[in-house]
Amino acid sequence: MRIRRIVFLMPLLLVALASAGCLFSPDPSPDPPPPAVVIPFPDSEDQLIANFKTAYTGMKIDDYRPVLHPQYVFILRPEDVLPGESDRFTYAEELAVTENMFSGLPIERPGDSPVPAISGIAISTLNRLGTWITVGADDPDFPNTRRGLYEIQLSFSRAGANTIIVNGQQEFYVTSKDSLVDGATKQYWQLRGQRDLTIGQ
Repeated sequence: MRIRRIVFLMPLLLVALASAGCLFSPDPSPDPPPPAVVIPFPDSEDQLIANFKTAYTGMKIDDYRPVLHPQYVFILRPEDVLPGESDRFTYAEELAVTENMFSGLPIERPGDSPVPAISGIAISTLNRLGTWITVGADDPDFPNTRRGLYEIQLSFSRAGANTIIVNGQQEFYVTSKDSLVDGATKQYWQLRGQRDLTIGQ
């Protein structure tokens, strides 16, 4: 998705946030904070993808981080690869990109106006096409994984700017390991990588 490339290449604009309130008429009964979203244990491929959606749309980096496998790789579309740059993001780069997007801060561009901050992310479509397929050890990018092809539509809302819409298909590659939960062994699934096949608008 081109939005990842834009966010990754631009450093975050550092801003100071000052709290403001009314000194003369304080709210005696502020609204309670919303309840915390509990991310279910990812004991299946489908539950992992559901957790991905929850963390992404909630813009919670602490919920998104455990979704990713330490060897995670995001493979960009060929048209999004800049000359001399890699065609993929590593685990560390993906987290840096996502943390920037989730921060709610504008992104500074040297010699140009800042990129407006992302105020919300919605995933209106995330439908698996067909079944999960086992990927063999000889695959050059995602060996010994499970592949799911998804139809996906995302929208990135930006205050005072147009909404970025990304739709099309996305390949998700997942892997699992044994995990002991309440005395029972369960499969703990993580996202090993994604191959971007979407179209940005």
